[in-house]
Amino acid sequence: MKLLHYILPLVALTGVVSCTDEIDLDLPEGETRLVVDGHITNVLDSQTVKLTTTASYFSGQPTPPVTGATVWLSDETGTRHNLAETRSGVYQKYFAGDTNRTYVLHIETAEGRVYASAPELLHPVAPIDTLTYVDEEEVPFGDPGFYLMINAQEPGHTQDFYRWRYYVNDTLVTDPSEQIYASDEFVNGNPIVDFQISYEPVQVGDYVRVEQMNISRALYEYLTILYQQTSGGGPFDTPPAPVPSNVQNVNDPNERVLGFFYAAGITEASTVIE
Repeated sequence: MKLLHYILPLVALTGVVSCTDEIDLDLPEGETRLVVDGHITNVLDSQTVKLTTTASYFSGQPTPPVTGATVWLSDETGTRHNLAETRSGVYQKYFAGDTNRTYVLHIETAEGRVYASAPELLHPVAPIDTLTYVDEEEVPFGDPGFYLMINAQEPGHTQDFYRWRYYVNDTLVTDPSEQIYASDEFVNGNPIVDFQISYEPVQVGDYVRVEQMNISRALYEYLTILYQQTSGGGPFDTPPAPVPSNVQNVNDPNERVLGFFYAAGITEASTVIE
């Protein structure tokens, strides 16, 4: 399996300062941009879209929420799902998306700007056959402990792209090094055997739940570009470039929007570490 995961670099800045003059820098604030973080899955749950705008790097404030927008999802059957604003900038509706159906996100802000996503197909996903763990006493560049592994049968009739997330004691692990995604390029139609999906150890007594997601090629490519932009840092790395969103202003395609709306089929497995 072609495995990718991105690790945000940790950069330490140190220096010695003496006899310094205070300098006021007039730095540009930059253009305010819409940031979209949204999804729909086949799980009966709150399908969620979060809307914010960018803020000045030096403001020290949370990114401002986009409130008062009209947000809805549509599919090819003409069905419209209206999302309610449950808290500032967060729009939700409790339902399950249908696999093999294509969804589009629509946004109309209180100021009248209209946005729409590219269509996202909600792919079905193969089940996790077994969720196991292995006790590693010696881990290069890591800590000893229990590491999670899965086994599954990869279907061979389609090209698929996967993402894995896991929860420890019902808390989603969001560390950047734990963002695991892959294509089925080298395992299409074959078993996925003892595939490691955690790089931080879990402990005896932990309740662990793993999600296996079948994502679109578009999200896979988005995550790949994000990985390229947030890793490395050497002189021969690819120069930074904007990470493309799949959401655009309907009336102004040149407006740059950030973030992504995705559809994904999800299957789960859980265990208690003993």
